[in-house]
Amino acid sequence: MVRWIQGALVGVIAVVSCTVMGGCAAMRDQGTNERIARMVSEYDEGMSAAERVSPDSPDAAANIRVPYQQVRHCREDHPSEVRDYPEVEVQTSRGTKTIRQMADECAEMEKKIRAQRYRGCGERRIYLTSNVDGTGAWTRPILQAQDDDYIPKPCDKMEEASPPPPSKDFESAHAGIQGICGPTARIYYQKEWQHRTNALGVAVQRQASATCRVIDETRPKWWMESF
Repeated sequence: MVRWIQGALVGVIAVVSCTVMGGCAAMRDQGTNERIARMVSEYDEGMSAAERVSPDSPDAAANIRVPYQQVRHCREDHPSEVRDYPEVEVQTSRGTKTIRQMADECAEMEKKIRAQRYRGCGERRIYLTSNVDGTGAWTRPILQAQDDDYIPKPCDKMEEASPPPPSKDFESAHAGIQGICGPTARIYYQKEWQHRTNALGVAVQRQASATCRVIDETRPKWWMESF
């Protein structure tokens, strides 16, 4: 005997079948049905969209971002559903699947995306500081912070930016910054450092920001790490 339950979330209808093993009795609360409906939505949208993105197509890096997030949520956000209802069947765009099958397929797609290199453009902002040492000289600029996200952008929407200003400060920092941004990134700097002074008005710290900008290249290592 099989019973059918419908759980709707934001316009998504998930038809859930429960075996006589007790699945239906435990699934009567609306919250469980909504979480399963969300998982079905993440599975359907993530898997289908990911397969449509060709890694070598223009802006592939930007286009794979949402599908990647969907399959990751499908795999990562539903441990209780996978644990408690692994054999419960749902209707997906790919036919009838158990909850365990959906989680496994999302995990495989996530691994596939992470292993693939996608062409495209994007940028990330980093923030640098330089302090005065005991001799009064400025130290080599170091990474103070960075934006939480690498932002994929369509290549034809990338804004123009000025090259680094002619300055020994930037020259000394450039190699280290290139290492942070990745070997293929183009680096753009603010036009000047901002100085912080002490109570005597003496400059003791300088701050600047730089943008790591990747133009029509395969994404650097930190592209996926930022998701």
